[in-house]
Amino acid sequence: MNTYFSELGRKLTGQTPIALEGYYVLHDTDEVSRSLTAPQGVPTITAERFVQTLVEGCKNIIREFAKRPENKDVYVFTLYADDHHSFYVYMNTEDRFTETLADYGYEDPQKISSLKFNPGDFDFQFWDEHMSEHGETIRLFEKTAYGALDLPKEEDAYSEANGEPIVAFEAGIIYIGYQVLALQAVQCLISENAFAPLRTTENFIAYASTGDDYIDYSILMRKTIEPALFDMLFPEIAEHDRHYNLELESYRKLTVSEAVEYWMDAVHDGNRVTSLYRYVKSEYEVFAQLAPFGNALAAVCLPRIGCLVKQDELSRTDMEKLLYYLECLHFSGSLTIHQQNECRWIATMLEEKHEEFRTEAHQLLVFANM
Repeated sequence: MNTYFSELGRKLTGQTPIALEGYYVLHDTDEVSRSLTAPQGVPTITAERFVQTLVEGCKNIIREFAKRPENKDVYVFTLYADDHHSFYVYMNTEDRFTETLADYGYEDPQKISSLKFNPGDFDFQFWDEHMSEHGETIRLFEKTAYGALDLPKEEDAYSEANGEPIVAFEAGIIYIGYQVLALQAVQCLISENAFAPLRTTENFIAYASTGDDYIDYSILMRKTIEPALFDMLFPEIAEHDRHYNLELESYRKLTVSEAVEYWMDAVHDGNRVTSLYRYVKSEYEVFAQLAPFGNALAAVCLPRIGCLVKQDELSRTDMEKLLYYLECLHFSGSLTIHQQNECRWIATMLEEKHEEFRTEAHQLLVFANM
């Protein structure tokens, strides 16, 4: 199973901070190291500075586009942060959409709506080279993120590299954090009225996106689009919301154990076509439905994790269960002293018997000390 999207959801909703200790440092050899402190004499990119870079880069794109004859009836702007650590700005106008629609020949309202708000079909695309001097920070970020892929993700996993350091990024920006900062940048653009130079439609929208519809429609777009406008522009999603909320009522009577079992089946559906996925909800929603159980969720999951960890070998199904139960702990609130000790014991067993779960063992120790 993949709990990445639940983690992304936790960070996009502010449930889990993006901050991590230390820095990723890019060297002039294109190698990347991780350090507890930022090296002296080179630019240090904090989360706040990164957001401001995105904001100013987007403003430059907006100002330049405003000078063009195509600046008419702009109905959408999105700052797209993909899973390869690249940033793109997409915009579209009503005229260009009409032309695209004619090429596709769609008549179904749902297909038309999907086409109208699909960044891949927008006519205007921009990237770091259109962000003036701010694009250089984005280019350095991409290099740093690429070089960091092979480094361990644990907060205490530091490393060295050859060459002279040229820039340092706060560690939390590199892994998932950059997508959260894209959202913050769009929120800043809206609050600063940065879209004023554009000749926009009455129902103009601006949002951050990841390219994953389940995350974008269920979380990100709702962060910058007013609910009434969202429901008007995306009536099929609003209808999904209504049916989903009705379906949830049938699960309210489940015990915590029953709920853990039910939602585990849902999150294991790799095709995302059953249960909550057909309502355009992300994996984050699975765990959000378990959160109201609070500590009772940990009381169910920790013993199950312990039983799995005792095994000498873990099947693929066992591994999926382990990751699922561990993710549940993020939604179970504060742990008791006994549960914290249980986390420490499980972490030790994981490191001793299942080295591939070192990251998860580290997370258990974090739980133990919270």
